[in-house]
Amino acid sequence: MANEQPAAKMGRWGRNIMGASCVALLGALLYLVAAILPAGVAEGEATVVLFGGAATMGAEARLFILVALLGALGAGIHMATSFAYFAGKGDLGAGWLWWYVLRPFIGAAVAAVLTLVLRGVAFSASAEGTDVNLYGILSFAGLAGMFSKQAVEWMRQIFDQMFRRLANVEEEPR
Repeated sequence: MANEQPAAKMGRWGRNIMGASCVALLGALLYLVAAILPAGVAEGEATVVLFGGAATMGAEARLFILVALLGALGAGIHMATSFAYFAGKGDLGAGWLWWYVLRPFIGAAVAAVLTLVLRGVAFSASAEGTDVNLYGILSFAGLAGMFSKQAVEWMRQIFDQMFRRLANVEEEPR
């Protein structure tokens, strides 16, 4: 379209605030993972010390929180890499601000949903948080956050196939 205005570039202050936010976010996520991970998915409740305060959490809660944190961390890595690339080129568009703001939340949510789907498929309903490979689940959550677009596309393809098969199944005669 001939009348389109060129996208506004993010100014120096915006870039500086964005860069500092990327560093702070990654630092905070790494701290939280390091604080919660030693408790792992040990049976029963464990006390986790966060920012000087103690919280008692069960194994399932710790696992779910770790999955969300690793999803956000993976998305934060993607976000920081993208920011560094476009800021370094001098091509960081101001219109992309919300993409950067929402990225960690999207990564955490995608990782949580994908992990629940995988646990629902791969484990029995009676499986506990202690019955999983903690590092396998967390590495998968981190990758799901880092590649959330591909993870969502993969889940869409699974649902398309599943619903296509369900639509083609005829009812059994009674």
